[in-house]
Amino acid sequence: MEARTVESPVFVIRPNSSLSWRGNLIFLATLATICFGIAGGFAWMGLWLVLPFAGIEVGVLAAALYICSRQARRCEVVRITDRQVEVEVGYEKPELKREFARSWVQVVLEPSRLKHHRSRLVLRAYGRDFEIGACLPEDERRALALALRQAIRDAPERYPAAAAV
Repeated sequence: MEARTVESPVFVIRPNSSLSWRGNLIFLATLATICFGIAGGFAWMGLWLVLPFAGIEVGVLAAALYICSRQARRCEVVRITDRQVEVEVGYEKPELKREFARSWVQVVLEPSRLKHHRSRLVLRAYGRDFEIGACLPEDERRALALALRQAIRDAPERYPAAAAV
């Protein structure tokens, strides 16, 4: 009997990033040029106090762009093997890893208690919850829940080579 290999399903979840880091820097440089140009004009007319506020404004914008850009690089990888469901979360590399026994894990889409709020997609096993897909819109979160349930249910059981006689 020939042993067949089946690849484990892998789900990669990451937020939609509308601009690259380079695009964010170009956007920031353009706004900073306009802001400091206007502030420079006011400073030339004797209203020099506008310059520090323009600097604060550009600094806050730069910090906000950095935080948003960093969050856009967050990635969740859900890997389903024959025995377990592995979840890795991180920015550049996996920083957090959770493992659940495939036979015990439940994919639960918890509706929000408040109207017009998003639901929570959690993997639940052993009395522990681990939320995934928080960055997804509602319809994509529902589709991911269905796909995960099907992949966990249909994941092939791999038998040891000694058992295949």
